[in-house]
Amino acid sequence: MTFVSATRTLLQASFAAAMLCNAALAQIFPTKPIRLVVPFPPGGPTDIVARPLAQMLSEAFKQQVIVDNRGGAGGSIGAENVAKSSADGYSLLMATVGTHAINPTLYRKLSYDAVRDFTPIELVAAAPVTLVVNPSQSIGSIRELIARAQRSPGSLNYGSAGNGTPGHLTGEMFKSATGVDLRHVPYKGSAPAITDLLGGQIELMFDPLQSVMANIQSGKLRILAVSSATRSSVLPNVPTFAEAGLKDFEATAWWGVFAPANLTEACASPAPRSTEDQTLRLDDEERAMLAGELGPVRKLALEHQIKVGDFFGAVDFVRVTQAHIMADTESLGEAGVAWLEMLASLPSKERRVRIPTITDPRGTDFEKSAELKQAPWMVELERRAIAAFVKLGVLMTDTCINYQTVLPATRGEHVAFGDTGVVIYSNSICGARSNFEGGPSALSAGLSGRTPRYGFHLDGARRATLAIRIDWVPRSLDEWGALGGVVGKLAGNYWAVPVIEGLEAAPGSDALKHFGAAMASFGSVALFHIVGVTPEAARFEDVADRGLPLHRVGEADVRKLCASYRQDDGVDVVVFSAPQLSLMELAHLAELCEGKRFVVPLLAVTSPQVKPDAQRMGFIERIESAGGSVLAGMCFYQSYAREMAEANGWKRLATNSAKLVNILGGYGYRPMLASMEACVDAAQTGKLA
Repeated sequence: MTFVSATRTLLQASFAAAMLCNAALAQIFPTKPIRLVVPFPPGGPTDIVARPLAQMLSEAFKQQVIVDNRGGAGGSIGAENVAKSSADGYSLLMATVGTHAINPTLYRKLSYDAVRDFTPIELVAAAPVTLVVNPSQSIGSIRELIARAQRSPGSLNYGSAGNGTPGHLTGEMFKSATGVDLRHVPYKGSAPAITDLLGGQIELMFDPLQSVMANIQSGKLRILAVSSATRSSVLPNVPTFAEAGLKDFEATAWWGVFAPANLTEACASPAPRSTEDQTLRLDDEERAMLAGELGPVRKLALEHQIKVGDFFGAVDFVRVTQAHIMADTESLGEAGVAWLEMLASLPSKERRVRIPTITDPRGTDFEKSAELKQAPWMVELERRAIAAFVKLGVLMTDTCINYQTVLPATRGEHVAFGDTGVVIYSNSICGARSNFEGGPSALSAGLSGRTPRYGFHLDGARRATLAIRIDWVPRSLDEWGALGGVVGKLAGNYWAVPVIEGLEAAPGSDALKHFGAAMASFGSVALFHIVGVTPEAARFEDVADRGLPLHRVGEADVRKLCASYRQDDGVDVVVFSAPQLSLMELAHLAELCEGKRFVVPLLAVTSPQVKPDAQRMGFIERIESAGGSVLAGMCFYQSYAREMAEANGWKRLATNSAKLVNILGGYGYRPMLASMEACVDAAQTGKLA
């Protein structure tokens, strides 16, 4: 299992796994975020497989797939959670050899039946288990390890991701095969075990290859053997256990996607418009890239784009002028970062992007990571990702409001943007042309300057498919977001394009930002038109035919959506994020903070481009004097939101972002939607009025 081949395999598997039910219902499923439960903590081998898969599934579904880490009991807690979830396709399990092969034989009373309680969807990956040691140990081979253990029985400690995991059982196999006495130290996941191994608290560890690969490559860990029958193509100089003298010693870890039993036919695949295999028409430069004449990175990028284009029935490529990449490490994971580092290690001329390429928010604000109680490994992974992106020539703008701060796309400009809020704003308000581009596709566009010509690059896909008559005009940003949520739910799928009438005046940029971001979140919508406001819809007839299905939306519809997120009055944390705050929003927040003292944390997230101006104008000081904290360059829900909640004791969260409330339920929060004024008051009193 290599990182490059694994990425390709995951891409193919993601499309296979996407075929959950009846493709004829493709316009129905999914209509909301999907939860992919990882039954182990972040940073381990299962997490490393799951995160790039979730990102690729998000791209295939045109809907967010959220990784939900629920570790404990060798994966049993997470597996039970999915087994007892609704069989509607919105809860999936990153199953392992542990959850579905080891646990049923290891535990006398298991809270789920590995066969009857699940619908298997797709085998995603397999990898050997490795034996690694800290280089400070004078152990360079299996023979030296056995000799050391025989001289001092019980003096060597080996770590694993927990009792009953592949690493634990491989370690016990090793003890049985060699007769040596090693002490097992079980951890709650691979990441803390690797941390202790690097720190010298334990001497060796058995764990699947992908979780230790980066530390092997950097020289921080020494690998002695792999448990596969043949040598790994990634590490061809490393012997197998059998070659090291342990005959017939073999162990393989595997990962697959499972759903609850009796998966309903209410879900469907995001089937492309044409399911027949196609070959894209290439120009001379594209053929040269595909042949490797411009280097292996551009060849890899174009191969990826061809697969995406074939999947969606594209005939050829369109040249794009800029790209925007989802760059947070919660999405990338260890495997994604290692893949970037591999690309970044190639010669400069071959690896750098060909068009201006910028980044979405990252997973932390380095100055505030300790305050957020983010673990050191999270911060270190961010630093590694940034270093790799910089070597690739990517500009670390770390913003989801580039249309307000960096380089707004213009009408008719073909771009490759990743963040859903960025795409819907750029398509709708700016008149640009982009599909939702997942991380690999956006990076491939930056490296090749191409994206497949399908979806919203085409005139036909930009025509309205439903009409919305608005009978009431929102007054605050939370109301604009809630209205966007209502419209998104009515639209219901990626290919739907609402045309909106009835607004008495043009909304401002921040109102449209919240409106579009929520519409994209609730309905996967990538484009909307507002008659007399957005550039393509000077008249209704410019974007739509009369006779479209008409929906009326009024104040009662918006109030109903808001009320559905008011399940509690108590507040543990107030968050303004998703999208990042503009200078005008920070100015208003600073005014609201005057004379107040907060009793619960208030976090305001903005872009690195906005924060210096806000600092110069005194907004930051006024907010933080009241007890708030202004963070830059990150996104709250992409910054290990579940782990932050557990570390800080946050459960009840108040925000004025409709997008955020739609997402955070999947991270274990009870989100509540309210105005900025009400949220600031809640930070002062601990309760929403």
